[in-house]
Amino acid sequence: MVHSEKKETNRFIILLDYMKKTFALMAENKAVLFPIIWYTISKTILGIIFIVSLIPLKTRLSEVMKIMENKPNGSIGIENLQPIISYLSGIPLVSFILFMLVATFGYTWLEANIFTYIAKKLPFTVPKEKGIYRTFGAFILANIIIYFAWIILLIPYILVGLATLTIGFTLLPFLVDMLLMYYKGIYVVTENNIFYSLKESIRFVWQNFVLSMILQIFIIISDVTNLVSTNTYINKANRFLNLNTNFTSDLDSQMESLENIKQIDSLEKGISPMEVLRDTQALDIATNIIVPVAIVLLIAAAIVFFVRRVVFVYFAFTSTYIYCDKTAADELLSLEMEEVKYEPIQ
Repeated sequence: MVHSEKKETNRFIILLDYMKKTFALMAENKAVLFPIIWYTISKTILGIIFIVSLIPLKTRLSEVMKIMENKPNGSIGIENLQPIISYLSGIPLVSFILFMLVATFGYTWLEANIFTYIAKKLPFTVPKEKGIYRTFGAFILANIIIYFAWIILLIPYILVGLATLTIGFTLLPFLVDMLLMYYKGIYVVTENNIFYSLKESIRFVWQNFVLSMILQIFIIISDVTNLVSTNTYINKANRFLNLNTNFTSDLDSQMESLENIKQIDSLEKGISPMEVLRDTQALDIATNIIVPVAIVLLIAAAIVFFVRRVVFVYFAFTSTYIYCDKTAADELLSLEMEEVKYEPIQ
């Protein structure tokens, strides 16, 4: 029992040593953060463009609502919605499509850049670089394989989760993430394809189960810690979102000037959505609230994302470093065993 505890402690110390080495390695190669900066800024700008492009929509919405008022039964035909449809098919649609492309495929492109850079900077001899495009395609294929695997295993996953009183709902994703922890790093440091990388990651984790489990726990703890630390920024953003002090008093004075507000006993009863859509001034007030709120939330999400991706890069460095180091050690040991095996007897 004492020997077992000592062995686990040694693994923990070994992992800390790996993390210390990769921290120094990452500090020497800050350029690995450039793709994250580019990705975060570009996605945030596209999101802001999409939000701002919706501002002129308020005029068209107000026009449509006035048309509905003039209809006998309040109905509206598709021809009356044409101004809204034609406007939405312009800049809002283009910016939204670009935002979704960057948010999905752009993230995989980001990972391909990061792991390709890591392979160049590791203090080990690695095969010739596969290139960003080939790595990107391999990661896309791996994502598709993992996605369909989850679909196939969805029912067993639910059954195991219910049978274990919901413990399985947390434990199984933890195990899957741990088993696939190394495959991207393996792909960029070996000459093999992505299928080999997935299998090799599972094999390596199985042989180094405790070390990998401790590393996975570190990743989860750091992720939660970063979410808590970035919550400080979100709280500051929420102060803006509360719209108190001067902005609220100014808002109240504008709302009191609206004719349809005069029929309401108090502001606490609020304004119905239909009344807001009919009144241009009310739409302006709603826009003044919604647009800043959406932009602040988008920027807050971008900051949270950036911090979490920096931690991701650190653990990507660590996991790939561990694989290369232990694989090199195993190969060296294997060669030494072969030499001993074939050493002629004196």
